[in-house]
Amino acid sequence: MLADLDFIVHARQDIPALLAYIAELEAARQWVPVSERLPEEDDHYWGLDNIRGWQCKAEWKRGKWTALSNEPYSTLVAITHWMPLPPSPNKE
Repeated sequence: MLADLDFIVHARQDIPALLAYIAELEAARQWVPVSERLPEEDDHYWGLDNIRGWQCKAEWKRGKWTALSNEPYSTLVAITHWMPLPPSPNKE
């Protein structure tokens, strides 16, 4: 009962803050069109190749995309959208 009262008292501040935090997390995981903005150099991203219709882990380096896989055409990647890779889970 006391926990319910605490929730009710703080709901006007906590719920908007929680919704803002959720929106921030969702915005960080949106596809970014290459035509809109290119990623930072020498880093790995999740790429979307709309020509072949597949997604891959890719690297943006020296102005070109390279798929980080054993695909035979890994350097001929036509990434149209990208997003940062999620952080690695903590190993404890």
